Parts: sequence; structure tokens; C-alpha cells
Amino acid sequence: MRVMQIVFQTAILFGFSALGAVIQKAANLQIPGSIIGMLLLFLFLRAGWIKPVWIKEGSSFLLNYLTLLFVPGTVGLVQYLHLFEGRGALSLAAALISTFFVMAASSLLAEKSLSSKREEGEMNSG
Repeated sequence: MRVMQIVFQTAILFGFSALGAVIQKAANLQIPGSIIGMLLLFLFLRAGWIKPVWIKEGSSFLLNYLTLLFVPGTVGLVQYLHLFEGRGALSLAAALISTFFVMAASSLLAEKSLSSKREEGEMNSG
């Protein structure tokens, strides 16, 4: 039963990605379809049209195996090592700076999410 639930919820997530790809091609947008799909999923979640519990197991499953999804991209970089020759310090700086920005943005979003949940809880109890 749990396997079917994970498959169904993962299919919902991939459906949003596919829908984003269709929109991207139809509108000839420069934004990747997967990003458009993620924005659509976010909007549906915020609007309440999709409940987080409907995709919780599937998204948790994908997050558990997220590192495996990066392996093909990392292996693909090996083909382009010549582009990084002599630019080790620049590559390291770019990696550190981008990591900092991702961590900062993630922490700000998490803090905002937690504070809004706290406020929501206070409003419901008061």
C-alpha cells in the first residue's frame, strides 16, 4: 500500500514538472519547464488546491535519494575538466559563494515559514 502511495504522489510531482515543460515549450519561455512546474506546485499548495499530505510521502522518498540524482550531472562534468584547468581558485570561489547564498536563502525561508506557523498557531489558540 505504501509503495503505491509513493508511486502516486511521485507521479503528481512529475506531472507538475511535465506540465511546466509543456507551458515552457508552448510559450517559448527561457525558464526551464521544471522550474515552471515547481512554481505551479507552490501556487497550488499556497492556494490550498493541493494539500501537503497528498505529496508528503512521494517528496520524502525523492529527497531521500536526492544525492543519487546528482551523480549523472557530476559524472558529466568529467568530460569538461579542460574548461576548469587553471581556474581552480575561481571555481572554488564560485562554489563557496553560491553555497553561501543557497544556505542563506534556505535559512531565511525556513525562518519565515516557522514564524508564520507560530503566528498561525497563536491565532488558532487565542
